[in-house]
Amino acid sequence: VGTLERRLQEGEITLVCVDPQFGERVRALRGSLLRDRVRVVLADDADALSRLDSGERVLLTRAAREQLGDVNFRLLVPCDPAFSHDASREMSRLLVLLNLEAERRVRAGGL
Repeated sequence: VGTLERRLQEGEITLVCVDPQFGERVRALRGSLLRDRVRVVLADDADALSRLDSGERVLLTRAAREQLGDVNFRLLVPCDPAFSHDASREMSRLLVLLNLEAERRVRAGGL
């Protein structure tokens, strides 16, 4: 959000999203003072997407990235989260298992 707000202070941004209501929420940041600086392009609007300038920095939502697949936008910030919920859950599961195994070894005198 901080990056987005700084960028809005500098000028306009383009938000590519799936849900037009999300675009309105972004426009409402800072009490709508900078609302005219946020251009919202919906991910299913192929015509509007084709007109985007390749040098323009774009804020791309995760849902839009999933819908569009691999895109060549110059991103304002990386899509968050960097890991999917499933990947995060799997990494957490592995960390717990590795810690339990390490504890078992310590108790058995193996470390």
